[in-house]
Amino acid sequence: MQVDSITAAGTHPVVHSPATLPLPSNGAASVNESPTRSDSLPPTPGQPVGPWPEAMQQTRTVLTAEMMRDELVNMGVEPTQNNVAVAQSLAKLSLPVTAQTMAEAHASLGFIRMHAGDAASGLTSLRRAIELNPGLAFAHNMLARTLASYERHAEALAAANTSVQLDPLSTLIRTGVGDAYYFAREYEKSVFHYRMSIELDPRFDGAHTDLARALEMLGRFDEARAAYDEGRSLSGGVAGPTFGLAHLEAASGNVAEARRLLAELTEARSKRVVSAWGIGAVHASLGDVDEAFAWLEIAMREGATGLLLLRVHPRLDPIRQDPRYWPLVKRVGLADTDATGN
Repeated sequence: MQVDSITAAGTHPVVHSPATLPLPSNGAASVNESPTRSDSLPPTPGQPVGPWPEAMQQTRTVLTAEMMRDELVNMGVEPTQNNVAVAQSLAKLSLPVTAQTMAEAHASLGFIRMHAGDAASGLTSLRRAIELNPGLAFAHNMLARTLASYERHAEALAAANTSVQLDPLSTLIRTGVGDAYYFAREYEKSVFHYRMSIELDPRFDGAHTDLARALEMLGRFDEARAAYDEGRSLSGGVAGPTFGLAHLEAASGNVAEARRLLAELTEARSKRVVSAWGIGAVHASLGDVDEAFAWLEIAMREGATGLLLLRVHPRLDPIRQDPRYWPLVKRVGLADTDATGN
């Protein structure tokens, strides 16, 4: 899947302006926004004093990899090939090469790799970000999601809870904690965190939809329906809450309504972007096993980001015993061996 640019959104107390990183063809990362507060970083081993001297400003764009490795060593940062590439990209954009900016760059690169379907490389980048700046809440939050995709739930929950300790007032971080519990099938705990996110920002449609999803799994269908309706109202009619309602109707025994919603979503693909992954998941909920795998194959061809959750999402529980399931997991890169060493 070709990724042009993805914005790593989210708030945390260490780096206050998340970076947008285009991914060049050579695999190096570049950053186009620097942190707005350099004084908020807690003391970290090997942290540099600040931006490079002004005298070096005009020569940064011609720094060699060897020179950059020496600079990283002086900063106390391991001069790996990936670190060198990230630091060179920062320098070319006249951004300070510090532990803070390096950490944010690696976190954003991990976010990009994860959503581009390379969860293993995403793990590596996110762990490197945390090594450089243990206070980067966004990195811990994305690490939790990536670990959950491999069903490494204990590690995912630890990372998620670290992220919310670092930034307890972020709705995105709080929702991410709810997700970690949801994928671990701890639905009551996920409900708690989704409700906390809604308290922080009642207009956040994603938290309402995720809350509905967890309530549905608990069999609290009336509450779930109300939350889905609220999410759909706040989102302006995007497909996510409608997919949720289709799952809800299937789970509550209203199969005819579930199929009507599924047909509506499938037909809408001719007019707007509607996830093939989402359609496949609804077919799974309805017991349409062959159709579910057919749509997941389409999702593979389209590079759907939902495939990151192929191994762990409760929506796919009805098809996990099918012999086609694990080969698909391996093709996506979510087998245990794909995460070796991370």
